Amino acid sequence: MERVKIIADSTADIPEDLARRYDISIAPLKIIWPNGDVEEDTWNRNEIQDFYKRISEAENLPKTSQPSPLDFEELYRKFIDEGYEKIIVLCISTKLSGTYNSASLASKNFNIPIHVVDTKVASAALGLIALKTARLLEQGLSYEETIETIDNNVRDRRFYAAFYVSNFDFLVKGGRVSKIQGFIGGMLKLKIGVFIDEEGGLVPFGKVRGTKRALEMLASKVNELIPKGSKLKLMPVSAAAPKEAEEIAERLSKDYEITEVLPTSLMGKVITTHVGPGTAGVAIELISD
Repeated sequence: MERVKIIADSTADIPEDLARRYDISIAPLKIIWPNGDVEEDTWNRNEIQDFYKRISEAENLPKTSQPSPLDFEELYRKFIDEGYEKIIVLCISTKLSGTYNSASLASKNFNIPIHVVDTKVASAALGLIALKTARLLEQGLSYEETIETIDNNVRDRRFYAAFYVSNFDFLVKGGRVSKIQGFIGGMLKLKIGVFIDEEGGLVPFGKVRGTKRALEMLASKVNELIPKGSKLKLMPVSAAAPKEAEEIAERLSKDYEITEVLPTSLMGKVITTHVGPGTAGVAIELISD
């Protein structure tokens, strides 16, 4: 039986125990603080929760950076040395990061099959793709059958992500809204809805006041994207707001046949740097009959 290594970049936000269970390895993006300190993104819960605290207290936000081609070369070489014969690399949307380009460039320097995928999603939606890839291989599909299935699923838009952002102090620090907008937004407890469109871009689609209205806002957006009654697999995801993420999954169960709800995932350091603690959402896989 051929040995296939699955690599997902760190924005996949996969619960660490699931990544370990399915032998999915991480290609970490990086966090660069204003003082020059650099740290890697991670799927480790304790490290992520510590990051939530540190970034909430930071006066100036860090920047994020994709892995370099050399970083990917080192990863590929490591797994080849461990006996893996083929590699599948799953990357955040090219609309959001240059990670895919780095992974693709590095793959040209190796003689074994390395298939790099622009998943056109991010966060737990990328995590769902990684888990599906692992399960297909576990079910006995060949490397070629697996990459064909995943490529078709991405092309046919089987994976979705929608969430809301609520930390206006954070948005002000990041320069995404003005201080006046932040003051008003925080005072009114506004939630901004965001989804990943078919091209892989992050698109704001509405703002409402309060969590209950935010749930309905997200449910309405999912209804626009996916016909009611469809079979879905869900992974709730949040940055320090797990209860809200689980409520989103519960709300969707009123409109859809939910085949599985995976453990709630933590948004990692890179995603949280861009959306802030308090963000809650759900990743969705549309299950074909």
